[in-house]
Amino acid sequence: MTAISVLPAIPANTVQLQPNARDAIIVSSISDGTSIHVLSRYGDDIWDLTPFIPNANVCDYQKLLAWSDVPETFIDSVKSAIYAYWQEGLPGYRRPSARTLLNTLTMVSVFVHFLVELRVRVFKEVTPFHCALYVRHVKSLGLSKSSQALRFGAVEMLFHLRESLSDPIRTHPWPDSSASHLAGLSQRGAPEASTLIIPEADAIALCMAAERCLQKAGSLLDIRDELVKLETDPSSLPSWRLSQLKRQLVREHGLEGLRDYDRQVLDIRTAAYIVLGITSGCRNHELADLRIGAVYSAEEDGEKFHWLKSTSLKTFAGATEWMVPEIAVSAVRNLERWSGPLRSALEQEIADLRAAISGDPLPRTEKARLMKTLHQREADCTRLFLGRTDSTGRIGALSLASFNADLAGFAIRHGINWTPKTHQFRRTFANFVARNGMGDLRYLRHHFKHWSMDMTLLYAKNAAQEAEIFDEILETINTEKVRIVEHWLDDDVLITGGASSPIKTFRRNHKVAIERDRRALAENISDKVTIRGTGHGWCMSDDNGCGGQGLYEATRCSDCKFAVIDDTHRVVWQGLWSQQVELLALDDIGESGKERVRRDIRRISSVLCGLGIDVAVPVEVA
Repeated sequence: MTAISVLPAIPANTVQLQPNARDAIIVSSISDGTSIHVLSRYGDDIWDLTPFIPNANVCDYQKLLAWSDVPETFIDSVKSAIYAYWQEGLPGYRRPSARTLLNTLTMVSVFVHFLVELRVRVFKEVTPFHCALYVRHVKSLGLSKSSQALRFGAVEMLFHLRESLSDPIRTHPWPDSSASHLAGLSQRGAPEASTLIIPEADAIALCMAAERCLQKAGSLLDIRDELVKLETDPSSLPSWRLSQLKRQLVREHGLEGLRDYDRQVLDIRTAAYIVLGITSGCRNHELADLRIGAVYSAEEDGEKFHWLKSTSLKTFAGATEWMVPEIAVSAVRNLERWSGPLRSALEQEIADLRAAISGDPLPRTEKARLMKTLHQREADCTRLFLGRTDSTGRIGALSLASFNADLAGFAIRHGINWTPKTHQFRRTFANFVARNGMGDLRYLRHHFKHWSMDMTLLYAKNAAQEAEIFDEILETINTEKVRIVEHWLDDDVLITGGASSPIKTFRRNHKVAIERDRRALAENISDKVTIRGTGHGWCMSDDNGCGGQGLYEATRCSDCKFAVIDDTHRVVWQGLWSQQVELLALDDIGESGKERVRRDIRRISSVLCGLGIDVAVPVEVA
């Protein structure tokens, strides 16, 4: 069953068409291979764009374009403009997707309602003065720059497609400016990176909680199988007795009751999402479209690599793969088993729908409705992230809102203060990979070990990989380097180590008081230096340093000419100090061992002094 696009024989500009001909234009339809079943026509109050929005994480109602929110005097022009925009796009740009169309109508509706408040009745009455008032109004709302640009861009769209309006806007809304400029974006119009990264401590706590859930998944799903046997017992127990036996069964397995059991089983799905989100870099719609057989393994040069398969709609890449660690394989396997009953129920519903469609003749609209439902169920029946709606019990792919609600509930139940959102996982993944590559990831490193390889070699491992994630990782690495150097350039930051002296001298001779100037300088410097984390400091050696021995003998970095130790490592060196003081008190390490401990205490004392911490050096060391 396939979606049918808008008929190409119909012109994009509908202004010259007779109303009857215009309203009969087919906007969306589906085909069963032999017949076309119309879902929406131009004249309908609602355009059903379901066939054009394959995203699994989008709710059904979010695929409907409703005209009821547009004031009556504007509706003909808005509808013709939106239709023309969909069919032709703006000059120099490709045609928008159906989801972009929905967002654009929302932005246009906001502008039109503002015009109504100004007592403007049609577009031809709009002047630059009205648009200037709208700009001032939008800026007063406290929206992000990218949100402002979307609202202003919708107004520009109405002007650029003015020939498609029955009452066109006569002058450019802001003759000497543009939507991106008014929003305060750069000339390139690139939005700011506003997506938050999940804080490291919270990301670790989330991942650990998710791992614990997945470790219990097998036993929980075994309980589910036992409960199913009870429900299908041919002896037909009374409902009260069945409930009693169910409660008894889950309590025998250490659970508080059926509610506790239901919650823990549902947590398996959320735990799988967390693990896959943190370790793959997939976007929400890519994870939402995971299907049976989504993961496979391949061995190369004696090393095993695991790959996750899905469909990427963001970059129109289609079938795409991502490298994942072994824990992601476990997550998918648990998810396959978890979703089994829901997929079986969908297969039965598909069989019932096919029987209804092929049975007695149905009215055309009813058959189209059933065909659309069948199309959706067939799309969902192999998906892994499935759920039931609370109101109707209908089984289908999880929506974006459902994912976020599950994540919020999971965090609360597991005592995590951060409220994770689906869009935060990709940047968090890129941040972890970047920091792992720089040697600065202290936890979860085993999940990112393959990402320590050269990026070019890693990309060559699989031609089906998503290229964009590599760009984001490299950009994150550069951002991390800039952040570190910018921190060093701050006069208030204490730094030590052999490489700190030239930085301190630079700070004295080049006072950088303005923050933006310091960042620009940091960007310039970071391009020219190598920075790797050791866990106890930063190494700036290219190849001619200690050969990595400082990774295992931290005190070598205390006066190494390639080492910078800043205030972020203070706790590490305090811990090293405590360890060495304990070792000094031992009687069984011999004189050579004592001498090494004394040497390390002197080195650590020097580092702590450079970081502003006074310590009492033992008499036998001083």
